[in-house]
Amino acid sequence: MATPVSTPETRVNPHGESRLYLRTEQIPKFFEAFGNYCETVKAKARRNFWITMGIYLFFSFLSLAYLMDEFDLGDDEEGGIIIMAFIALAIVLVVLIVMYRGRQKKHGLLHARQQILHQFFGLIQADLHPDSGLKGILDHGKHGANHVYKEKTSPNSGTKKKYYKFPWARLKFTLIDGTSMRLECLDKIKDKGGAVVRFEEIQKAKCQPNALLYQSEKTLIPVRRSLSLSEQDLRDNAGACGEKMLESLKISMRQWGPKQELSLSTLAENAMDAKVEPPPAQAAAGLASGRIVSSTRLLAYLNQSELPGLNYTRLAKGGFRVKYTPPNGQPQNLTLSLSEEGELTYLRLFLPVLLPQVKPEELLRANPALAYGRFATLPQAEGKAPELFLTKTLLYATLDQAELDTAIHGLATQGSQLAEVGELPVKAKAFKGLRQAGWEQFLLQEALQGVDSELSSQAKKFRVILPVSEQRKQTVHVRFDRQDLEGHPMIAIQSFCGAQSPELYKICLEENGKMAYGAIGLAKLGNEEMFVVGDNQLAETADPAELRAAILQIAHKADNLEALLTDADRH
Repeated sequence: MATPVSTPETRVNPHGESRLYLRTEQIPKFFEAFGNYCETVKAKARRNFWITMGIYLFFSFLSLAYLMDEFDLGDDEEGGIIIMAFIALAIVLVVLIVMYRGRQKKHGLLHARQQILHQFFGLIQADLHPDSGLKGILDHGKHGANHVYKEKTSPNSGTKKKYYKFPWARLKFTLIDGTSMRLECLDKIKDKGGAVVRFEEIQKAKCQPNALLYQSEKTLIPVRRSLSLSEQDLRDNAGACGEKMLESLKISMRQWGPKQELSLSTLAENAMDAKVEPPPAQAAAGLASGRIVSSTRLLAYLNQSELPGLNYTRLAKGGFRVKYTPPNGQPQNLTLSLSEEGELTYLRLFLPVLLPQVKPEELLRANPALAYGRFATLPQAEGKAPELFLTKTLLYATLDQAELDTAIHGLATQGSQLAEVGELPVKAKAFKGLRQAGWEQFLLQEALQGVDSELSSQAKKFRVILPVSEQRKQTVHVRFDRQDLEGHPMIAIQSFCGAQSPELYKICLEENGKMAYGAIGLAKLGNEEMFVVGDNQLAETADPAELRAAILQIAHKADNLEALLTDADRH
């Protein structure tokens, strides 16, 4: 007999973490009830304050009357007792007022959070999918040690400063066209020598100086948008802030889709009807491919990086030189550059590596097994050996803080370990995870939505067949059974091209330095060693848009290479 699946229930904790599992029609009722609760709490706090003040004034009057009756104010000793009593009563009054104002501020912030979310979801209620619902977490607690993302010590006073990111809302919902959305609300707080300071104005600091950061994220369309507000602005104009959140979301969608003013649901429908084609192949010479684009967001991520000891400098020709020492490793110097190819913008990371004399085929065989980055070379002047480096490419539209930190840490750790061990991996480690079954296919289907493709699977191995032109198709293999050197699950994306050819080894390594996504390597298909174009992504931070771009780019690159190697269309 089958066991019925229980529906998760919403659990509300007004002083800690609340878990929401709301149906679409329940969303406005929940936030309305939330608002009523906030009003009740504030009214109760006011009532308790005035009751306490009444009791205080009553006992103060009795105490002073008793002292004035029993003691002589003109006497030095007795007058001193009366004055001390006055001071004590004044201190108690100040303490009562400070305590009330602290509670008033806490309850006011809680109410402001309710108002901004109530306003936002009220405005988009008609644009939510009937089966969308609202899932996620609201945390009414306080920031703690697990929310620290940066620590600094003042060189002058020696005072320790701690910087916190406290996520008080992490919510998921679905638009009327089925597009999945995530909304994250963060408190950004500085603790200086035990005193908590909320950022409310722009200052010169490495962390972004805002009390609250609201970040809405599209997961199917490569668009990301954030809105920063001060705490005072949130308290005074919570409803208007909710309207700003909606406008920010609309701007994000208009940047991807039509430019005219449309309703949110119409924009979503147009986005789903848009024809999706693989991006064009543009291999540019050297590290700087395509035109240079704005690095403002990248600079903000570097400033807010949670990697200890990370330092960076701007490069004269654009990009950044990043120095980072991984735990138990050696200092590594990476180069980060932004470039556009076609309609997409990429962030490319380069890490020079020094290895003993290795053959080009050994580097190509190691490429599919590398968890982070791929081996590539830069041609040098005649008589000099090509410069060897590890390269990693990220889609800039979907890049976030965690993904950038993971890429820098992973590439630096891998480079340090390769230099220490001196051996190249030949096969990626197998991974057997405990994650809920079926998430792999769901992620792939989400990534390939709207793309003409055939998807088949066997356990954690998937095969995607994509038409790259009217006459040709390309097969991309996506595997979820691999892990990196630290045991984190990886997604391996590969597409075979044709039989290997020794005279092309060096050319392939040079081409790897130009490719936007993936890199050429050597891998076995059955018993035959073949050229393969592949890439690996960390499963924990996998993004459908990032996975989609990788699959399309790798399919296109692999088909181009296969067409050069042979006239056939076998793979």
